[in-house]
Amino acid sequence: MYWVFMAPELITAWANRQHWGAKRIYREYKPYYKHWTMVHAHFLQMGGFHVSINDHKGVVDPVAFRALLSQGKIQFPMMSKEEIQDKSKSSAFAKHLLGLQAIWFNLQCFARFDDGLPLTLLEVTTLALVMANVTTIGTWWHKPYDVQKPI
Repeated sequence: MYWVFMAPELITAWANRQHWGAKRIYREYKPYYKHWTMVHAHFLQMGGFHVSINDHKGVVDPVAFRALLSQGKIQFPMMSKEEIQDKSKSSAFAKHLLGLQAIWFNLQCFARFDDGLPLTLLEVTTLALVMANVTTIGTWWHKPYDVQKPI
């Protein structure tokens, strides 16, 4: 939590890295499993799938998932995107509302700048933080939020 306040751009970079990792997982499995979405890819990447077989018990990371799947020890999980999102503690409404507030603030700052009015240091700092947060929200749009137990 310390890094959120001291270096929010690191959280944005972390979110981008997770997004591109999930996109790689999505592209890997989408040709074989038509129901696979970015929500599934994020869920796998964050350790959302749990298996219990003889030589592996516990949460499965993407490398172990690929190995167990290729060895035929597990079947591909046939759960819908809605089942995963049901475990998430965030809704599209909340994300849209936050996005609208950020857009409104940005428009106000740009309008003041365009009119030749000065921006305070607090407004400039807030503008930078809002832009970093909008980027983070965009990259984590499909990621389930605060899932407590794996499936």
